Amino acid sequence: MGRESYSSDSKSSELSGYELEDALVYKLAHKLGGRSEIIDMPLEEALAYLIIIIEQEEQQAEAKKWDLYMNHLSRINANPAQDKDDVKRQNQFIEGIDPMKENKALEMPKELEWNFEQLEQLKALQT
Repeated sequence: MGRESYSSDSKSSELSGYELEDALVYKLAHKLGGRSEIIDMPLEEALAYLIIIIEQEEQQAEAKKWDLYMNHLSRINANPAQDKDDVKRQNQFIEGIDPMKENKALEMPKELEWNFEQLEQLKALQT
């Protein structure tokens, strides 16, 4: 019971304000000058810069995925597998790290259909 509760609105909003300020300074200071420039900047402008930086980081991560994928393919082609099990494992691994498959999965979500009649029948059986 020695812990303090941070359920009050004033403490939680004060804490989140510091967290937002620190996050903005951490992400933007190296691009825009320093802490004082970030603190004096309007919030809308800082958030716009933050969005730009996050998008750049996502693009860099995507480029790194492709580099790793292509490097792995070149290593596999330089040293081909000797037996069928190795070929199968390599193909499974390649499918797992393929950046194109990951993007396709995000673009086309599965449509789930619910059979409500069957659900009602199951509920009736349980009661």
